[in-house]
Amino acid sequence: MNSLKLNSETWLDLTNMEKGVYSPVVKFMGKADYQSVVNNLRLDDGVVWPLPITLEIDEGQASNLNNGDLIELTSDDEKNIGTLKVEEIFKINDLKGDVLKLFGTDSQEHPGVKKELDKSLFRISGSVDLKLESPIVDDPNIMFPEDIKKKKKELGIESLSGFQTRNPPHRAHEHLQRVAMEVSDALLIHPITGWKKTGDFTPEAIVAAYTKMIRDFYPKDKVLFATLSVAMRYAGPREAMFHALIRRNYGCTHFVVGRDHAGVGDFYKKYEAQELCQS
Repeated sequence: MNSLKLNSETWLDLTNMEKGVYSPVVKFMGKADYQSVVNNLRLDDGVVWPLPITLEIDEGQASNLNNGDLIELTSDDEKNIGTLKVEEIFKINDLKGDVLKLFGTDSQEHPGVKKELDKSLFRISGSVDLKLESPIVDDPNIMFPEDIKKKKKELGIESLSGFQTRNPPHRAHEHLQRVAMEVSDALLIHPITGWKKTGDFTPEAIVAAYTKMIRDFYPKDKVLFATLSVAMRYAGPREAMFHALIRRNYGCTHFVVGRDHAGVGDFYKKYEAQELCQS
């Protein structure tokens, strides 16, 4: 059987699809979905979705595979993650043009752009039999959609605001969070702990700060806390939509879109993310 090694980020994407974090995306995208997302911010069936979730493969290996073949998926340390049944192999015809649509720039000074341009042009799609979930599931702060929905039911929460962050709290965050508690029954503080650019805060710093904030300053019956392990793309407005859709999967009825949400440097306007989400 052919084998394909997944890096930790791709393994994480696979686990998140399995756990419903990326619903309705349940497998790595084929060409129709990929192209529709890039061009229209929708899956091929018309459902809103702003960022492609794909599995890259090198050209040599792609040329030796056919639809219906089984591929063993392995981790960097050779663990058997599962098997993929090949449904489609496709080549991205204009990666630089697609990157420009996704990020609004093709500058390699942008960390998300650089990562995308370093990828293979060949992508593979197919159903996966996942045998081993990413090690993120061992993190006690990680919760998945079914966990939060269960807590909502137990606590009688109907309206829930989601708060996305990749930083420890500051006073403006506190203000937004308290407003969110006023307009909904409860608040889900849901910081990202996946891959981030050099210079961003560590997950440990973020968790420690919020642990103290929730323990000492916030009403106990109004706040849920969990971490979300998703790699940052720094795709600005599109990523704000991505973050909102993920929180809807977690049972959120409201979502706070921040100033320059998921932005980096000066690549995006301050309120560009709000404008796209409102549209």
